[in-house]
Amino acid sequence: MAGQELIESISRKLQVLREARESLLEDVQANTVLGAEVEAIVKGVCKPSEFDKFRMFIGDLDKVVNLLLSLSGRLARVENALNNLDDNASPGDRVNADESDLEIGGWSRGKAGFRVS
Repeated sequence: MAGQELIESISRKLQVLREARESLLEDVQANTVLGAEVEAIVKGVCKPSEFDKFRMFIGDLDKVVNLLLSLSGRLARVENALNNLDDNASPGDRVNADESDLEIGGWSRGKAGFRVS
C-alpha cells in the first residue's frame, strides 16, 4: 500500500512539474516576441552606434542573468547537501561539503567576457 501511495504522490508532483514547464515555455515565447519588438523599436529610433551599444548591453545582461541562475542552482545544491548532513556531523564535514558544492569551476571576472566602457 505504501508503495502505491508513493507512486501516486510522485505522479502528482510530476504532473505539477509538467504544467510548470509548459507555463514557463509559454512565458519564454512571449518574452522572445516582446524582445524582438523592443529591439525593432530601438533600432528604428537609435543611431547604428547606439544600437550596437544596446545590443552589447543586452548581451552582458544575458550573461549576468545566466550567472545568477547558475549560482542560485549551486546555492540550492549546497543548502540541500547541508540539510542532508547528520546533526552529528563535525564542523569540518560541513565546511568540506560547503566548499565542494560551491566551487565555481574556474570562473573569474576575466573569463566572463564583459566589456567595460
